[in-house]
Amino acid sequence: MLLVATLISAVYSYRFLATDDNLQSTPQCYGAIFDAGSSGTRVYVYQWSCREGWTLPMINLSETSNDKKQEPGLASFANNLDKIQAYLDPLINFTYNVVPENMYQYTPIMLGATAGLRQLSQVQQNEIIQTVQQVFNNTKFYYSPEWVRVLTGQEEGMYMWMSVFYLLNQQVKSLLTLDLGGASTQNAFPYNNTGPDFVFLNVRPNVSNFSLYSVSYLGYGNDQARLSILKSSIQQGDDTIYSPCFQKDYSGDVTIDQKLYKIQGVGNLATCQQIILTFLNTADTTSINQSYEPPVTNQTIYGTNGIVTMAKFFNLTNFNKQGYLTQLQAFTNLNWEQAVQAYPNNPYLSNLYFMGTYVYMLIYNGYNIPSTSIVQAPSNINGISPSWTLAACSYQLAQINCTDDSPVCQFNAYSSIIAMFWVFALGFIN
Repeated sequence: MLLVATLISAVYSYRFLATDDNLQSTPQCYGAIFDAGSSGTRVYVYQWSCREGWTLPMINLSETSNDKKQEPGLASFANNLDKIQAYLDPLINFTYNVVPENMYQYTPIMLGATAGLRQLSQVQQNEIIQTVQQVFNNTKFYYSPEWVRVLTGQEEGMYMWMSVFYLLNQQVKSLLTLDLGGASTQNAFPYNNTGPDFVFLNVRPNVSNFSLYSVSYLGYGNDQARLSILKSSIQQGDDTIYSPCFQKDYSGDVTIDQKLYKIQGVGNLATCQQIILTFLNTADTTSINQSYEPPVTNQTIYGTNGIVTMAKFFNLTNFNKQGYLTQLQAFTNLNWEQAVQAYPNNPYLSNLYFMGTYVYMLIYNGYNIPSTSIVQAPSNINGISPSWTLAACSYQLAQINCTDDSPVCQFNAYSSIIAMFWVFALGFIN
C-alpha cells in the first residue's frame, strides 16, 4: 500500500466565445460519462444550460437518460481487446441519438472504470484503458485521453458522496453514503480527523469545506461475495454446491475457476447469515475484514446501487433494521417454485436470496449501522438517479481548457467567472 498525499488545485476561466453560430443558438449543453462497472458498462448523458451562471463543480445538471447498459463488464475483455469497439458501439450510438448532431464536437465523452478493472493486473488495466481511448478518439465527440481512466476505490466513494450531497441541494451536512457494487463496496461521510482514508474536500472555497472519510473494500461487492462464498462451500470431489443462500429446491449452474458446478438451494436464512458474517470478518468494534471505521452517529444515511436494488424489490424507499428484515424473511421463506410464481419474469430472481441477505448483513454487521437508523434508498433524488458519475462529470467539466471553442465555456455574454476546485487527499490507496 502506498501513502499518497496530493493537492490538486485548478483555476478555470469561462468566457463567452462568439465564433460559432451553433453555440450562440444552443441553450443546452451535454456531457456523456461511461460507468464501467464489474457487471456491465452504463452510459449517463447529462445536460445543462450553457449560459447559466453556475459555479463548478456544483453545476446545475439534469439527467437525460441512464437506461443504456452493456453486459458483461469491461474487465471481461482483458484477453479480447479487439472486441471492445463492438462492445462500446451500442452505448456510443445511444449517446449520438441523445445529443443533437450540431453539439457532437462540443460534448465531452468520458469513462471511469471501477472495481472490475481494479481487480486486474496493471498491465491489463493499461491495455483496456488504451483501447477505450482509441475508440473514443474516433468518435465525433469532444475527447481528451485523461478522461478515460480507472478510479481508485476512495475516489469512487468520494464521488458518490459528492453526487448525493449535490442532489440533496447541499443541505445535508451529516450525509453518509453506502454504496454496493458488483465487485466492491464503499462508504463515505464527513468526519473531523486526519489519517488513512480521510479526504479533505474543499468543494467551494470558504463556503463548503469537509473532512471526508471515504473507504472502499475490493472483493466485497455483491457478485464477488456470492462467488467467494460459493467457492468456500465446494466439497472436494463433489460437483454440486448445496447453498443455504438460494431458495429451497432451486437448481442452477455456476462457473468457478473455469469449472462448472451445480447449485442446489436449501434455503436457510440463519445459516446463510452466519456464512456471510464469517466472510465479512467483522466484530462489534470493527468493520469489514477487521478494519477500523469511525462510529456512525446521527448521520443521514443514503444507500445506493445494490442497496437500492433490494429496497426497490422489497417495495421500500427507506427502512430500519427490523423493517428490512421483515421483508427479507417473507421472501426467503418462499421455496423456488413459490418465488417464481410471486415474481415472474425477473431474470435476477435466483440471486436475490443471497443479495437480499448480503445487503442486510453488510449494512448492520459490515458497517455497523445502528438498528434504529433510517436508511434512505430512493431510485432517484430530485429526478436523477444517484451515481458517482454525476460528481465525476462535474469535476471533469471544470478542467476543460476553455481556449477550445466549447459550449461548457459559454456563459453570459461579456462575462467571465473563475471556478476553483481543491481536493486534498491523504490516505492509503491500493
